[in-house]
Amino acid sequence: MRPWQIMVVTAIVIAGLASTLASHEPFESKLVRLEAQRALPSLEAALQQETAELNALFLSYADDQALWMSASLAILRHGDMARDVLVEYGLLPNFQRVLVRYGADAVLPISYFRNHDVATLKAQYWVGERYQQFSRWWSDEEGDADSAFTPYRRGQMGIVLLDANGHALLNQFVVSEQGDVEWLQGERLVAGLGDFFTSGLRDLESQWRRG
Repeated sequence: MRPWQIMVVTAIVIAGLASTLASHEPFESKLVRLEAQRALPSLEAALQQETAELNALFLSYADDQALWMSASLAILRHGDMARDVLVEYGLLPNFQRVLVRYGADAVLPISYFRNHDVATLKAQYWVGERYQQFSRWWSDEEGDADSAFTPYRRGQMGIVLLDANGHALLNQFVVSEQGDVEWLQGERLVAGLGDFFTSGLRDLESQWRRG
């Protein structure tokens, strides 16, 4: 067989395999992919490698350049960890707010809290649940007072804490050589002491100015 004939046969085989693989993807998912790539041509090559869920998310981000750029940078920098966080929380407005405000590294504390049953975070959750339980009792409302402290809920609390504390919280998290998110306890202690003393000074000044 001549070289050009080998090339033609190879091309036909590759095209056939590609067609076979593509046929296994549902029409809706394929349409979402095409729309996402059309809306974000600068990410076309990257989005071809992502799941239909992420393509749908980026399609919803298409009108907000800061948002889709922060999300794409998060994936580029943190890989599967960022993908998991984006799929889980990407449609939440408060997550989108912290992602734009703090950039790609915003996924670090959210991922850490989602994957670790942190005692201090659990204490905050317990207090919040007891408060809601009391409020429902006071107003005679019914509800699920004992909702589980799930990984999803921990991640949500991580978003709230990041929104409230900003870089003071974000600076406490790093990625190890193994690719795991770690919480710097020394930085956490210093930040806690700083908050303690500065809040005390603020309270003192506030009382002084009020006479």
